[in-house]
Amino acid sequence: MKNNVERVVSEFVRPYLQSHQGDVEILDVKDGVVKIKLRGACSGCPSSDQTVSDFIETILAEHVPGFEKVEVSKSVSPELLEMARSILSGKGL
Repeated sequence: MKNNVERVVSEFVRPYLQSHQGDVEILDVKDGVVKIKLRGACSGCPSSDQTVSDFIETILAEHVPGFEKVEVSKSVSPELLEMARSILSGKGL
C-alpha cells in the first residue's frame, strides 16, 4: 500500500500543492492510515485542514484500495521555524 500511496501523492497531490508553494511528506502508511506532514506554504495555511479533507483524502480514496484516512502531523516545519527566526532577527522575509 505504501508504494501505491507514494505513487498517487507524486502523481496527483504533490503537483497541486507545489503550485501553491507547498508540499507533503509521507511519514507512515499503516492499516489504511496515511500519516503526512504538510510542508512549505501548506504547513501554516489556514485552509490546510480543508485541503487534506477535500483534496488529499478524496484523491487517495479514489486511487488507493484499503485507504481509510489521513492523519496530519502538526509539529512545526523547519521552513516555518526559519521564517520566524528571520523575522525575529530583523532580517525580514
